[in-house]
Amino acid sequence: MKKSLCCMAFLCLFFLAYTVSAVGAGENWTLGTSSAGFTTRVGQEGVVFDNRTWVIGGTMDNGTTGLNDSWYSADGVNWTEATPAAEFPGRFDFSALSYDNKIWVIGGYTGKAALNDVWYSADGIHWTRATPSTGFQPRFAFAGLVYHNQMWVIGGYDGLFGWSDVWNSTDGVHWNSMNDSAEFGDRSGLSAAVYDNRMWVIGGNRGTQMFNDTWYSADGNVWTRATAAGAFVGRAGHASPVYDNRMWVIGGTDSTLALNDTWYTTDGINWTEATPAAEFPGRFDFPALVLNDRMWVIGGTDGSGAPAGNNTWYTTTRSSPVPASPAGEFPLLLIAVTVIVIAIVLAVFVRMKRMAAAEGKKSSKKDRKKKK
Repeated sequence: MKKSLCCMAFLCLFFLAYTVSAVGAGENWTLGTSSAGFTTRVGQEGVVFDNRTWVIGGTMDNGTTGLNDSWYSADGVNWTEATPAAEFPGRFDFSALSYDNKIWVIGGYTGKAALNDVWYSADGIHWTRATPSTGFQPRFAFAGLVYHNQMWVIGGYDGLFGWSDVWNSTDGVHWNSMNDSAEFGDRSGLSAAVYDNRMWVIGGNRGTQMFNDTWYSADGNVWTRATAAGAFVGRAGHASPVYDNRMWVIGGTDSTLALNDTWYTTDGINWTEATPAAEFPGRFDFPALVLNDRMWVIGGTDGSGAPAGNNTWYTTTRSSPVPASPAGEFPLLLIAVTVIVIAIVLAVFVRMKRMAAAEGKKSSKKDRKKKK
């Protein structure tokens, strides 16, 4: 009986420990490195390619000159320079995608002009120009993603006008216009993600107007608004990776402050705040991506006129311990689980004790009969 009770208690405690450890993705953040090998920068792009995290380009002088170096890391902490000067012109606020066993660089801003060229590399070192000029207008601060085995470009800004068009390509050379004026309207600084077999567009800005809406499309032509106003404040320059079967909104700017809150959703409509203030400083124009079952945030700017640094931060689905509530108590869910576990253990203990007592009475009766 004691062994059975101990096993039951162990299983209950294991379940409780698992419940505690499983909470915290996006809530608790750990510093990967305070100073990666690359220089401080903003507007750089990040991509996962060949089981490594890559950081490409950006600007370190507040938008005057674009960079064209590329760096990689297998752990988000130790970084190696692939090339100090790629063949493509220096740029920032562009898109970098992993597609067809290559890294692709699309559009962006040099500090003087918007671009619509496309480059690719199979190793991050040697770069080949796919086309000097695509079908879409030069732009920066747009969204890029890979969906249904195609590269996509969505929205953006050319320095004078915002865009709401949607384009795709299977080779980086020939681009197809899927929608000249999508329902979400012209915007830049938006984020995009592939989730639940759909493309999603989240937030962004049109001048000083900041959005917190979400839109989705299964074909790039017809776009449906999931919500006109998510629970998070309108923002631009944020990141939206997909991690732990959820779509995320991390950081950005509300035009006044650099943000460091994190939010997630499983349907694009209902958003839950993982934390109002992550351990990393507020930032925008940074990449966030997933490597080694961790979600990473890399560099960015806090809006003070200088890059936020070259630090890297990560969160996992096993963040522990669970932070206390403002009142200093455990979250209600954890309390409920704890009460249930204790109740189960006590119920099993009482039942087994009664069974043992009953068995003892039977044994006593048998002993008395034998004596007679």
